[in-house]
Amino acid sequence: MKKIVLAATISSLFAGVASANDTKLNTEHGTDKETKFGVHQHIGAGFGAGLEIVTAENLKYYKETNLQLDYQFDITDSWYVKPQFELSIPHSHFSKKDMKLAFDKENTINGKLRVSNKIKTGIETGFRLDSGLYTSARYRFETNNIKESFKGKIGGELGKMGSKAENKLHRLDLKLGYEVSDVVDLSANYIYKRSVSENSIYVQKRSAKLGDLKTSQHEVELKAAYIGFGDLQPYAMYTYKSDLDVKTFDAKFKDDNVFSVGLNYSF
Repeated sequence: MKKIVLAATISSLFAGVASANDTKLNTEHGTDKETKFGVHQHIGAGFGAGLEIVTAENLKYYKETNLQLDYQFDITDSWYVKPQFELSIPHSHFSKKDMKLAFDKENTINGKLRVSNKIKTGIETGFRLDSGLYTSARYRFETNNIKESFKGKIGGELGKMGSKAENKLHRLDLKLGYEVSDVVDLSANYIYKRSVSENSIYVQKRSAKLGDLKTSQHEVELKAAYIGFGDLQPYAMYTYKSDLDVKTFDAKFKDDNVFSVGLNYSF
């Protein structure tokens, strides 16, 4: 029921502002098996709102819904500043896990895993030249938490324990692009991510901090879009991902690069 109400509310929102004639649709699929469907609407007076649906495993699972809101200040005709807000709502398949182990009446355990919504706040600034060259920079801060809890009987005695992780991520994007004769839009985007996860654990009524888990990662997105069709713009993008550097353990984990194809349409 909540999904129906959410969908109806969003539909009415975009339907009410469709007359602004500045709507952008997007779909994208990558080798990471994620597929994205998005819409962004310039509401007016500098405000914009967006909705993105993300699926996983080649449309097998509904992964998350992203709700976006932004406001663009035009400092000059070619220079802007844009504060941004995004709420990422994970689907229950990825945010709720329940477990039950029953060996006998004296030994039973019930476990729960809960992943909260993710809040993303950021600010972006960009500049565009008449020659077709453009650049932008964005900083974004993301936060959410993950909780695990276990209750049950061990040897006939009741007990409970659990853990909590407060996740904070800092992200920096630096983009440089060039439109070639209204035919091809070429761009490169450098991304730096640094995260800190503050972990704690409790057993019965006692709690303790486990310390922070710190990671960092670099990415480079190379994108080519054909803009000769005007409002309809197919594109291809390759994302290089460095190893995930886990500084807490002085360890690195390999991450897969991603090739994506997509389509933008404006009306």
